[in-house]
Amino acid sequence: MSIFYDVLKSKSNRILLVFAETMGKRKTKGEQFHFTKAYLLSDLNIRKFKTAIRNGKLKVDIRIGVYRSGKLKGRYHDHGTGFRISSRDFLNLYDNYKQVI
Repeated sequence: MSIFYDVLKSKSNRILLVFAETMGKRKTKGEQFHFTKAYLLSDLNIRKFKTAIRNGKLKVDIRIGVYRSGKLKGRYHDHGTGFRISSRDFLNLYDNYKQVI
């Protein structure tokens, strides 16, 4: 295949996708999670992955940030490439998934 496919498969071939309801103020010590569903996804399908990109369901993010404080303030840093997809469409990228919660 390709280097991209090999890396993608090595990092994403098996994933636990978890859904939760939250309570409390976001990103504080008081924030609480109640896990409602979880799926074990396996066998990432590269054909489905490519189709999701072509159809606009999966978006590619080039994640570059800027330090906001400290000795590196104002300098750029790379968070790596990321992907955005809705949770309902995420399940469709895999050949197998099983609900565990």
